[in-house]
Amino acid sequence: MTSSTMKVAFFGASAGCSLETLTLLLRNMPSPSSTFHAMVRSPAKLQGVLRERGLAHHIGSTVYIYEGDALVQSDIEKFLTQADTTGEGAISHIVSTMGPVGSINWLKIWDPVVISKEQHFMCYKTMKIILASMEKLVASTGAAVAPELVVVTSNGMTKSSFAALPLLWRFTYHWLLKTPHEDKYAMEVLLHTTYSAPSTDFNLPGSPHAGKSSKVFHSDRLAILRPSFFVDGAMTCKYRVSGDQENLKGAWTINRGDVAHCLTTKILGVPVATEEGGASDDSIVEKCRGAFVVAH
Repeated sequence: MTSSTMKVAFFGASAGCSLETLTLLLRNMPSPSSTFHAMVRSPAKLQGVLRERGLAHHIGSTVYIYEGDALVQSDIEKFLTQADTTGEGAISHIVSTMGPVGSINWLKIWDPVVISKEQHFMCYKTMKIILASMEKLVASTGAAVAPELVVVTSNGMTKSSFAALPLLWRFTYHWLLKTPHEDKYAMEVLLHTTYSAPSTDFNLPGSPHAGKSSKVFHSDRLAILRPSFFVDGAMTCKYRVSGDQENLKGAWTINRGDVAHCLTTKILGVPVATEEGGASDDSIVEKCRGAFVVAH
């Protein structure tokens, strides 16, 4: 296991992939001095989940929970400043799995996912604020570059990735995920252009965002995970990962536990103990950067 101190700031840690990643990190500590910081709307909710998982002893010593709204820039700036100055070292990684909470209205046949006005294009809006706050943090601390950024988006948003989907999924994605994908696509365009990350789908010459990258954002400090369709289930550690900016044939489903395992081992580079109690095979521990599809 790596002995380097890790300080990770989470957005969206009350549930989903961020919560599962936080859980894995707490059960497989990168180092005794590593700390994890989460900004959530309801600290009591996250504290309750950690207690249920037998991780309450980490609260206030390894895990620091802050109340805030990801759509309010002052909340994010305050959170990043507090996280950067609490515990050992500066923030090494920022993990965002933010997304709107929608509902289904079957009367809207061609676009049934309903998202509130407040949360419309939430992924894009929150990422724009996070990037601005990261840049401000770098300016205030005098750091040369921004912390490494890890973002979970979605598969099937572009023509090529849509064509690689199983045939049945193409209709489902086009019908059910139209509105969420418009939001995530806008966020990926923002990320790719900000980081000057090469992509024929998200960083096109002549785009309104082109040429707006900042010197503190380096493409080798950005990782994007594009999960296939989420299903419930326990972590299996058995999944496939595409190459950088490549598609993955037969990408049917994935559960959040396996996305967290991929994020923890292949992006953060932290080995995860097996159910038998031994360390995972070091060969799967990588430091991947770029954009990857992950699926069973």
